[in-house]
Amino acid sequence: MDNELATYAGIIEKAEKTLDEQLIDQFSGVLLGSAIADALGWVTEFIKTPDQLRKNYRVDQIRDFLAWNKRTGGRFYTYIDRISQGEYSDDTQLTLCTARSMMPDGSCDMEHFSKKELPSWLDYARGAGIASTAAARAIQRKTAKWNSNFFRIKAADGHLDYHEAGGNGAAMRIAPIALANMRDFERAYIEIWRNSVVTHGHPRAIVGALAYARALHLVLNHQGLSNTEIIADLRHFASGLPVPSEHSGLREWLLSWNRGREKRFEVCFDETKQEMVEYIDFVERREQRPTREVLEHLGCFERATRGSGTATVAAALFIFLRHRGQFERAVIEAVNLLGADTDTVGLMVAGLVGAEVGYMGIPERWTTKLQDFPYFLRVAKALSKIALRKGTGPDLLPQMDDFVREGPNVLEAMRIGKISQGQRVVHPLLGLGWVHSVSSGWVKKRGGGKIILAHVVFDMGQSCWFRLYLAGART
Repeated sequence: MDNELATYAGIIEKAEKTLDEQLIDQFSGVLLGSAIADALGWVTEFIKTPDQLRKNYRVDQIRDFLAWNKRTGGRFYTYIDRISQGEYSDDTQLTLCTARSMMPDGSCDMEHFSKKELPSWLDYARGAGIASTAAARAIQRKTAKWNSNFFRIKAADGHLDYHEAGGNGAAMRIAPIALANMRDFERAYIEIWRNSVVTHGHPRAIVGALAYARALHLVLNHQGLSNTEIIADLRHFASGLPVPSEHSGLREWLLSWNRGREKRFEVCFDETKQEMVEYIDFVERREQRPTREVLEHLGCFERATRGSGTATVAAALFIFLRHRGQFERAVIEAVNLLGADTDTVGLMVAGLVGAEVGYMGIPERWTTKLQDFPYFLRVAKALSKIALRKGTGPDLLPQMDDFVREGPNVLEAMRIGKISQGQRVVHPLLGLGWVHSVSSGWVKKRGGGKIILAHVVFDMGQSCWFRLYLAGART
């Protein structure tokens, strides 16, 4: 991997780039930038005030990666997740899941994404959102498919119904689709619909994902566009979004969505399109206003709306347009908007600015300390091949031959208590890897129990923290 990293770095440092090299530079800027902002913004995601930030981390602003502890697991499975500098959250994990699902023709392999990536992600998810988690569990039903993953679960404030899942969990992961189809937005449009509806059923999630993809498309293909031109394009785009009912899989999904509903999807979709247009208009009119004031109007600090798919994209667009070509300034502002969904807003801001400035426009103090840094360069190269339609297969998936003979299944080894540091293990999706560390701790749950955590670094480039809950009274 070190030799591969040196090769990629050499490519993107050249003053004059071929088209292939230019795409690797831009794609690396998007993917690395997004992951960096995710890691920085994850720290502040649940910080509400400057006093709380100073008390917890002894800083006035998050400007660099921190090691920190996160209470996670819910009310009865609470444990401490010890997060090292530069480690990223579910936003980036699911982006990588999408990247591994991309096919040579720019399509997203929805069978792979929905039935392999999402269920496997549950074993190593960090900071996972409610809708994405519920969807990843629901898709494991034998009868569920990517276009029929309707669910209803209990939530802290009542119930979460698939039809009402309108958060930013779809938009945050679709960058690989936009990158792989940077020359074919019609293909990207359909694939983003398909990818989004696996987990989110409300138009806010879908419209937000489409709007973010369109913004990425504009920056990747037309770097000379002014703010006014970008706004005009996005306004026109959002106002004219069609429901692609001619696609058989989406037509079936639409029929299922509308079944038994008083308000049809098409009506909700039209209302959400108008909402997105109004947000875009507001961003343009408030260009000179303080960022926090603008995000307050968008609802980014209200509990009920802070994670809205449309509002998050509008917030990211505002910050991007304010700090064109200034990666560090844009990201630092985004991840320090305390009370907002800082990791996801930051991820989208960084994706847009990263597309503009490329890999070389990102501070080295961030890139080199990011978790799995070389893997993101590998992903960028693979997606650039697809964008140029030079890809030959799913290059990001490990070869599965002889895995069983080289090590035990990591989850089974954890389950039977036979996992240790330095051990060679295998994961059915991620392949072979080395156990970097193993830890355990008691969790707060009725009846007791403990959590086992295994940090595995896989040969294919990604590292994951697997967790396993073991029931039983504390002794």
